[in-house]
Amino acid sequence: MPEAPVCLDIYAADKRIGQVVANRYREDLAAAGIGTGRHGFTFTPPKGLVFAPGSVTVRRARDGAPLAPSHALADKFGRTTGARSKASVRGGIAV
Repeated sequence: MPEAPVCLDIYAADKRIGQVVANRYREDLAAAGIGTGRHGFTFTPPKGLVFAPGSVTVRRARDGAPLAPSHALADKFGRTTGARSKASVRGGIAV
């Protein structure tokens, strides 16, 4: 069902570090015709977590299908330098 919220698993270096539900409204998703726009999400890594930049992936919890990296995800985790990140991730999915 395209309008149903989607549960997502967040991984760093292939270790699950959290889970979120993609059900937040994003105007850009609605404008792009992606359902009602309620497919956005926000994730803040656990405090003190250390991981390599670029090692973060987001997968659909139901079947493990990886999400294509969004610009927000790449900017926060894939293009940073150093060995630590404390950034929040905002993203959106098309189901």
